[in-house]
Amino acid sequence: PQIKSATRATPEGLACIQQTDDSLVVMDDAHERAVTTKTIDDATAVFALPQACAFNGRAGARLVGSTGAIKSLCANATAFGRQGSTLLVACGDKLRWFDSAGNEVANRSRQISTDVTALAADDRWLLIGHKTGAIETISLVPGLSAASHALDQTLPSEVTKLIVGPMNTLIAGQLDGNVSIWDMQSGALLERVMLHGAVEHMLLDDKKLYAVSELGDPEVWDLSVLYLSRCELLQQVWSKVPSVWEEGRSVVKAPTAIGECAPAVAVTH
Repeated sequence: PQIKSATRATPEGLACIQQTDDSLVVMDDAHERAVTTKTIDDATAVFALPQACAFNGRAGARLVGSTGAIKSLCANATAFGRQGSTLLVACGDKLRWFDSAGNEVANRSRQISTDVTALAADDRWLLIGHKTGAIETISLVPGLSAASHALDQTLPSEVTKLIVGPMNTLIAGQLDGNVSIWDMQSGALLERVMLHGAVEHMLLDDKKLYAVSELGDPEVWDLSVLYLSRCELLQQVWSKVPSVWEEGRSVVKAPTAIGECAPAVAVTH
């Protein structure tokens, strides 16, 4: 069998490998050995947690641990995502949090609509994607506010994947093949590309976004600029464009400092 998808929570934790023969292999990543293999013929999405592999399918959201025991979390789950070592599950009209042992986290449930199709969260943001293409951005940090208006140029296509990106961005994959990046605080659309087929996998790794459609159409975006500080970004611009605007014309000259950001540009005349 070939690998269909693979995910891991931490380098020392479990890895979850979904294969084309409907098997789900739970790996001890630290010792590079399989600890259990289960046949799961309806798994549509798989997440690795520190102590278990979580998956969703026709029978709902479930967990399988290193012993091979399967635990049901929600029979009518429409979407799930990961927030660190916890699992988010859209269960009917409730958003519920579970730890990696499958225990529901007390006092964390949240009322939601019943058309949720994608979830993502980190310690700053909660993202909720809908069948209509709408995306909710909810700040989890006091003082960090999302855009007061709707995201710019959203599309009426089911949201299939969500990722909290760097520098308060969100990345969404949709059923029509579009992959989009928005700034959550302004709502501005930063970039968009269309894949052939519904977006099935998205991964943020090594400052790059990897997206693949259900038909195997891939896309890789270098997002390293979004990981730079303001001063680092200005230094990069100054190194490529060492000029300033003086008296109506461009002059080759080291720029002056902007705020706390001092240029370090060697200018050759």
